[in-house]
Amino acid sequence: MAPPKLYQRNFDLVASTRGDAVTFAGRGRKPFTLEQVDAAQFSRVLQLLARPVARRELLAEVDGDTLDGLVEAGVIVEGTEAELLERRRPPPATRPCRHLVVGVTGAVNAVHVVSMLPLLYHHFCDRLDVVFTESALRFVNPQAMSYFGIGCWTDAFAPRGEVNVPHIHLARSAELVVVMPASAASLQRFASGACSDLLSLVVAATRAPVAVAPSMNQAMWASPAVQRNVQQLRADGFHIIEPGLALEVSDRHEAQPEHGGMGLSAFTVVEALSALLPEVRARPRPAAARGRRSRR
Repeated sequence: MAPPKLYQRNFDLVASTRGDAVTFAGRGRKPFTLEQVDAAQFSRVLQLLARPVARRELLAEVDGDTLDGLVEAGVIVEGTEAELLERRRPPPATRPCRHLVVGVTGAVNAVHVVSMLPLLYHHFCDRLDVVFTESALRFVNPQAMSYFGIGCWTDAFAPRGEVNVPHIHLARSAELVVVMPASAASLQRFASGACSDLLSLVVAATRAPVAVAPSMNQAMWASPAVQRNVQQLRADGFHIIEPGLALEVSDRHEAQPEHGGMGLSAFTVVEALSALLPEVRARPRPAAARGRRSRR
């Protein structure tokens, strides 16, 4: 017997209610509005549709013609329970990385990385620690991340609990280290081995794979000095996440997309970092192996 068809809200559409109307908007779609709608009732229907629900349960709130019209308009999605749950992208039962260390440097894209960190914590890694450079603190507030259960680090010399040397603690336990965004200055520190802050100490001390996602304007990325540092990092075994398109913030409204922006986004970061893990490891590790360095 085929599994029954269920219904769920299309989470790719944003709904806004007012008075007796509901407006829907989504990427790649023209906004459209439903008129003469009980906005409060429709809000209850959207709450009901946060999970897969049977047709008979929905018919207690809306009539059949309205329901079919909402499905046709793409506001409501119809499918099996498995199909609908897949659209919700629930956190996986097991995550590919046990411990991810993210370095955030003082490039303007740091403001976008903040929204990616909870996504990584719930979908990619069991444990997430983030190291902020001094210049990154001009763009982000680490305390906000701590509310999600994410470890935040800024000081190479500040013990925390049983951790008396932060960079060794993070370097040894990390399975993957990712610097996003990586400023031109941080690329120079990593390429030269300058252990001048907590992040560069972690990068120098770890045996885990290290990836950097450079972020700067097109002229800086193309400069010979930056390219020498990038080439040295490639030769040293770093993964370079090649830049994508971004707007030059100094040009404000006149800005045009140019090459040099961070090549990761909330839509790609989980898949991109998963591809950097050298293999899918058996879980859990034996107790004796916990805390040891991963050797590749």
